[in-house]
Amino acid sequence: MTTTLDPAPAPPSHLTAPRHSAFGLVVAAASVPMFMATLDNLVMTNALPVLHRDLGGSVE
Repeated sequence: MTTTLDPAPAPPSHLTAPRHSAFGLVVAAASVPMFMATLDNLVMTNALPVLHRDLGGSVE
C-alpha cells in the first residue's frame, strides 16, 4: 500500500504580494531625503563663499 501526499494548498493571492516592491519603496523613501540633504549641503558649500564675496561680508 502506497501513501500519496497532497501538496500544501497555495495561500490566497492577497497574502502573496511581492515583497520586492515594498523593499524598493522603503529604500527610495530613505534615499531621497538623504540625497536632498547632501545636495543642499553641496549647493550651500559652494554658494556661501560667493555670496559672502559679492555682498561684501566680513568675518567677525
